[in-house]
Amino acid sequence: MKTHRIPITRRKFLKGMLATGLFWSMPGIFGCCQRNHRSLSSTEVLASLADTLFPGFPGIAQIRFMYYYRWTMRDPVFDADIKEMLRLGLAHFRRFANENNFTRQSQEKREKLLRQYISHHPGAQDWLGHLLRLIWESALLDPYYHINTGGVGWRWLGHKPGHPRPSAGAAYEDLISMKSHSEFISSPEDL
Repeated sequence: MKTHRIPITRRKFLKGMLATGLFWSMPGIFGCCQRNHRSLSSTEVLASLADTLFPGFPGIAQIRFMYYYRWTMRDPVFDADIKEMLRLGLAHFRRFANENNFTRQSQEKREKLLRQYISHHPGAQDWLGHLLRLIWESALLDPYYHINTGGVGWRWLGHKPGHPRPSAGAAYEDLISMKSHSEFISSPEDL
């Protein structure tokens, strides 16, 4: 049996390989173009979520919740396990929000999707509980911290702030730095 060899140049071989690669990548190329939607940012998702949970609540931008969220995530004293739960929960919910066009839905449809998300995803209630806590904290924090701008959260809740209010030398950052320098009294015996 005699085989016939067809001579092939390196140039033809490389062109053939390139054409094969392009052929096999076409479904991916056309698939991404057909979807025609972008991934939602954390801010968009959390703003829609806050609006769903608290209709009529001051805007997430007004109480500067995202600033507080990032501040909390960088806080060395804040519980690391809760930070991880918040990070992973937000990433998971963003995927869910993208798949269901969560931010583009009506209030009623978002509520229904949120109930569906909670019932089908273990850990969703814990994640939302911690997230709600942070939203409330950002609405109640003193504007001294550049959160709850102008006391908008206070006005919405009808809250009257207590005294003394934070000031330079007695704010959270100052107390944390004192703790890191061991200036805090750690037990009653230290008195």
